[in-house]
Amino acid sequence: MTNSQREIYRILDAAANRGREALRVIEDAARFLNDSEELARRLKEARHRFAAVADKLDRNARLQARDTQADVGVTIATADEYQRASLADVLVANFARLQEAARSLEEFSKIAEPALAREWEAIRYESYTLEKIVWEAGSLSVETDSTRKNNESL
Repeated sequence: MTNSQREIYRILDAAANRGREALRVIEDAARFLNDSEELARRLKEARHRFAAVADKLDRNARLQARDTQADVGVTIATADEYQRASLADVLVANFARLQEAARSLEEFSKIAEPALAREWEAIRYESYTLEKIVWEAGSLSVETDSTRKNNESL
């Protein structure tokens, strides 16, 4: 594997892990906090679709490229990253994380595994729909920390 390929698979590996983790957090919220079987089912199916596409990535290349100990991003944090005031804050952060991961996977797959780029694009668009469904279920209608700050500044 060339250095360039290793770098691309390192990005793909990190983004796949990030997206999968975000979906798990979102699914857990729907399952245990909303008590909505339908919503939990849809999110579980979305997580399994995400995992199925992620599993199409060359696993050997991903693991060979993985280097968490040397990842300069591991120690970078923002003040807001460790603060969540509500369930809505958790969900908003994890939907953003999922959408960003899917976009990264879509773009970098175009280089390493072009056949997967459209699948990542479809997952990204599905995540926008799921976010709206979760919002309509009431989980995101609660005021988030960012909307509180915006309202306070008015």
